[in-house]
Amino acid sequence: MKLTQWIVGLSGLLALPSLADTDVYLTNNSDQPLTIQVKHEGSDLLEYGEEWQQHVQLLGPWETKSVLSFNRWEGVKTGQNYRFETVVSNPQGESVTLNQVVEGHWYNSTMEYGLSAADVGLALKDDRNVHRSYS
Repeated sequence: MKLTQWIVGLSGLLALPSLADTDVYLTNNSDQPLTIQVKHEGSDLLEYGEEWQQHVQLLGPWETKSVLSFNRWEGVKTGQNYRFETVVSNPQGESVTLNQVVEGHWYNSTMEYGLSAADVGLALKDDRNVHRSYS
C-alpha cells in the first residue's frame, strides 16, 4: 500500500463520528418518591437538549430510570471542564448529590465522578469500579 493511500485511509478513520454518551441511572430503593434536580456548570457549557438532558424530575418508589445523559464528544472543547451536579431529595428534605466532572482533551475526554451528602464528603473517582457510601 502506498503512503498516500495509508494517509487517506487513516484520515478517514479519524473523521468518523464518535459516540461518547454517558447515562446516569438511579434506583429508588424506598417507598417514597425522590425529587431530581440537575445543574450544569463549568468553564464551558454543553447545550441542553442537544448535548445533555435531564430525563426525569421525579423518581417513584422502587423505580430505576435514566436521570441524566450527556455527550462527551460533541461540543466538548480542549482544556474546558463540564460539571454536572444531580441533587436527589426525599420528602423529608434529606439529599444526596451525584457529581460528574468532564475534562476535554484534543483527542478525547476524561471523567471523574462521586457523591456527597450531609455526612459524606465528596471524593471524586476516575475508575470503573462500584463504590458504596453509607449515609
